[in-house]
Amino acid sequence: MKSVFASIIFILASTSAFAANKDCTASKKTVAQIEQLRIIDLPYKVIEVKTVEALVTDKCLKSRLSNEEIYNLSQLLLSHEYSQDSADQIINEFLAQ
Repeated sequence: MKSVFASIIFILASTSAFAANKDCTASKKTVAQIEQLRIIDLPYKVIEVKTVEALVTDKCLKSRLSNEEIYNLSQLLLSHEYSQDSADQIINEFLAQ
């Protein structure tokens, strides 16, 4: 009986943790870092690496996205096509997909 109860508690905790991760978004610190990287005058590769690094160190993004998705998001953030959009807007639209 105790193991059944423990299993139910574990399942409920896992479900609520998953739901919490689904609702989270990038921190203000991460968004600010990326906004700075988008305007700084450094070689593209340096900016690309630092952008991926900022995304990976964000707990919410790391929990929600695979490494491939993080790389794809970094490419969107640095693309000329989305240069008029804010980093926050790009991240939120990416997470909504």
